Amino acid sequence: ATGQPVRIFHLDSRAAAGGDGSFESPFSTPQEAEAGTGPEAIVFAHAGSVFDNGANNFVTLQANQRFLGEGVTHLINTDQLGSIAIPASGDVGGLPTFQGGGGGANMANVTVADGSTFSGFNINNSVNSAVLANNTLTGTANVENTIITGADIGLNVQDATGILNFATTSTINNTIQAGLNVDGAMTTGTINVNGAINNNAARAVRINNLPDGGVVNVNGLVTDNGGTGILVQNTSGDVNFVNANLTIPNGDAV
Repeated sequence: ATGQPVRIFHLDSRAAAGGDGSFESPFSTPQEAEAGTGPEAIVFAHAGSVFDNGANNFVTLQANQRFLGEGVTHLINTDQLGSIAIPASGDVGGLPTFQGGGGGANMANVTVADGSTFSGFNINNSVNSAVLANNTLTGTANVENTIITGADIGLNVQDATGILNFATTSTINNTIQAGLNVDGAMTTGTINVNGAINNNAARAVRINNLPDGGVVNVNGLVTDNGGTGILVQNTSGDVNFVNANLTIPNGDAV
């Protein structure tokens, strides 16, 4: 709590373009929301929203921003009342969805930032990365209550030197290239994957070029039934798996 008023900016794909982010006039696209807010803003996407247009199905988060979807209870801290739920955040109605694509300069549906939280969404059939952490991540970012299905790459970490937490309430399912892909000069980065990875084809996990100082902790259940398992190569950093269940008909599981 900061003693300042808390403003929630609203986002709804069914709203008319040009909204101001109020409840009565929500932003209609993630790009409108990003242009109309700033660091530390709270953006609340309404249940039933589908962001599926090539210009609308990606977002690059700003520092300390919370990008939240209805259908999951989200809390805010207040001076007078302590921790309270954002109104309507726990209502039943289905998570808002990023559908297909994954464009923009970063070729991802969601690019995280220092201090950011992305929570309460479906990401379906991304043709690139569903969630990307790149070299702009030097602090901590959190992905929670998010279901990734059918992406080219589910969680893609490229040269990040911060901390990325993929919570137990999130899952990655049936990706085309890899559920988790880690590549690059993460000299001080730490990736904590606590959610499940479920694949029936391709790599469940692919880790490449992780140097000394880089850490990848895969604490969630990794299931690969018929894919190509886990690949770790050209790596001198720390890689830790806690729970993997691999059924690989041909070739090595790891």
